[in-house]
Parts: sequence; structure tokens; C-alpha cells
Amino acid sequence: MKVVFIQPKYVGHILHPPLGLGYIASFLQREGGHVVEIIDANLGLSHAQIIDRIDRLKPDLIGITVMTSTFVETKRLAHEIKQRVNAPIVLGGVHVTALPEFCMQDTTADFCVYGEGELTMRKLASSLESGISINKVNGLVHREGNKIVVNPPRALIKDLNYLPFPAWSLMAPKKYSIAPVLASSDSAPVAPILTTRGCPFQCTYCASNIIWQCKLRFRSCTNVVDEIEHLVKDFGVRHIHFSDDNFTFSDKHVVDVCNEIINRNVDITWSCPNGVRVDSLNDTLLRKMRHAGCTTLGFGIESGSQKVLNNVNKRLDLSIVSKAIKRAKKYNITTFGFFVLGLPGETRETLERTIKFSKNLDLDR
Repeated sequence: MKVVFIQPKYVGHILHPPLGLGYIASFLQREGGHVVEIIDANLGLSHAQIIDRIDRLKPDLIGITVMTSTFVETKRLAHEIKQRVNAPIVLGGVHVTALPEFCMQDTTADFCVYGEGELTMRKLASSLESGISINKVNGLVHREGNKIVVNPPRALIKDLNYLPFPAWSLMAPKKYSIAPVLASSDSAPVAPILTTRGCPFQCTYCASNIIWQCKLRFRSCTNVVDEIEHLVKDFGVRHIHFSDDNFTFSDKHVVDVCNEIINRNVDITWSCPNGVRVDSLNDTLLRKMRHAGCTTLGFGIESGSQKVLNNVNKRLDLSIVSKAIKRAKKYNITTFGFFVLGLPGETRETLERTIKFSKNLDLDR
């Protein structure tokens, strides 16, 4: 089966290869022998250009990943594809996982995949290829006449080392440039890597707990650094973005990854642009991270109001933030912060407090 995946255009502080699609693509290649292509609209492609390319490829299945910010764009794109290409469309990603039934109701998609996508997409592709019923494909939403059917959820993959590396040949890192907020500390080409999936915290503003069910799973340090070496050797990557939801949750995991990088003498620098928890960093860990090539850390601070943080179950004591930032800077690690305005319980007073708090911190940007 020929499968085409699409990353719609989005606006963000980082422009990365579509890592989730890369994982699903490589899994379909390895497990089902499927022919897969990835089209990323962020590489300057218009809807017309995307559809022309799809038309030339003549796929048997089209997959589109969806964030909330790209949902309207995806609706329009899916509708336009349907006008010219006779292939079923499946939606997946964060927004679909949060609202699977709504996404079917409000789009022309034939299927939606909610939750972790690799196994569900493999099952869907094989079912369509062989004509087997899709009613037993867990994690799938589909139509039966005018009725929308939500199949049972799929269990999370237990062993992340079982997954192949993302299909980097379909989304070469050198094609991507870094958005300005991170440009000054990074060396192109840059590639994102996930060393874990999930986060055990339950911050109410974050989508991680919807997708990963508040469970944290780890890749082995050997598996992680094998991928880094693959990216350095085969794609000329010079900087890694560890894109985990909570990279520094486990000291042991971070130290193991750092030691593996150091012991193999991998010539790479790296950063955590998704943000790390302020309360997870100590001198010993920061020293090890810097030795292994860490150059930049984002800090998930969110608000300068302790009351607002408590409202969203952040479980962070604001009194430690300034010390943590200074501690990172002591090891020559560049710092920046994430803040969210308009969280539940926000008032003009708390908003102004957050702005003042952020300006008083010794963040680099």
C-alpha cells in the first residue's frame, strides 16, 4: 500500500521535521512493507502544490496530523483533496486524540486515529489492504452510514526500543530552519529526538496527559544515542533538540544518556526547547548535562502567580525559580522561559505580576 502523510502549515517557536509522522512512516515501512511519503506544508508548499504532489503519487491512503491550531487548515485541505484524489483520508494527532468524535463530525475525513498512532495505523492499513473489517482496530474512529463509531482505545506501546527510528530520509533535517527564538544557540542542521514519551504530572493546560495517559516510558540510553549517531553520520546533524515533555524527570535517565554521549565521544550539542521543570535540576545534573553538550534549556514557569499555578495543578513553588535559572547559567547554559497568559483564575493583577516576575528573572531570552 502507498501511504502519504501530510503536516499542515503551523506557526510556532520551533520548525521541526514532523517527528510523529516520521515514527509512523518508519513503522509502516518495517512492519507492513508499505511505501510511504511525507509532505510538510511548512517547507513553503501551498494547498495546490500539496494536492498536485498527492495526485502524482496516487496513494491508497492519506494521513494528516492535526494540532488545534491547524484544525481549520486541515478541514479545508482535506476537503480540497477529496475533490481531486480518490483515496481515504485519516486524521490523527493531538487535536484528534482530544476530540476524536468531533473531528469526524466536523470534517470530510474517512477515519480518525486517536492515541498513539503506530500500531493503529499499521492495523488500519493492513485491514484496508486485505478487506478485513476495521471494527476491531482499536484506537480508530470510522463511519457506518450516518453513524460515527469510536472503537475502544489502544493500549500504549510498552517497549519504546521496539520502534524503529523515525523515517529521517523522508524529512531530512537540513531542509528545516530554526525559528528566531532559538537560532542564536543552535547549529544547523538540527533534529528533534524523543528519549521518552509522556509525563506523570497532570497540569490542566497541557495535552500530554490526554495523549500519554500520565504515563512516562523511557527509551534506553543506547537506543537514544544510536539514533543521534545515525543523524550525525547520515544527515550531518550538529545539534539535537530533546523534545520530551519532561526530559529531566528522572536523574538516572538523563545521566545515562549524557554518559553514553560522552563515552562514545559524539560531537554534538543539544538543548531542551520544549522546556524542563524548574524543580528537576540540581548542580550535579546540570554539570553532567553541560559536559555532554547541553547549551540551552527552556523553563516551564507558566505564571508569576502562585495561585494561578495552583489552579492549573502545576505543582511548582515559585520561590525556587530564580535560583534554578542562576544555577543553570553557572554552567554556561543559555536559559529562556515559557509563560502563559489567561490561565484559569487569571486577573489583571496576576497578569501584571507574571509580566513583572518574568522581567525580573535573569533569563537570556
